[in-house]
Amino acid sequence: MVTWIKAMKAAGRTILYSIAWGAIGMVLMLAGVLLMQNQIIYDPYSGYPIGVNWAGAVGGLLLLIMGYLVALLGLYASIYKVGADVILDELKAMGLSATVRRRCPSCGAEVPEGARFCNRCGTPLEAPP
Repeated sequence: MVTWIKAMKAAGRTILYSIAWGAIGMVLMLAGVLLMQNQIIYDPYSGYPIGVNWAGAVGGLLLLIMGYLVALLGLYASIYKVGADVILDELKAMGLSATVRRRCPSCGAEVPEGARFCNRCGTPLEAPP
């Protein structure tokens, strides 16, 4: 069973990872906003807008979207990574392994590594990949 101390440490790691990914995402979003600024082309004589630099505007928008996605996906990746680490630590503490063992395709019994036949039903087994 996960203790409160382990849970708090895991929560702290999740927050730190999330802050790091959020900072990276914010840098990308800020770059996008700065790139989108001043993309309106003005007439040098009258001062009226006469067009838009679409390449800069679209590039800035793409950076803004990428920054948001990096921050959002980084948050979820942090949650899943720390959660998986906690689960693996608990499995190790209980003496269990997270490795997948071979099973007989016919009866579903666990088969020892290197076995050529199932111990329960005698079905011939293929060599492991």
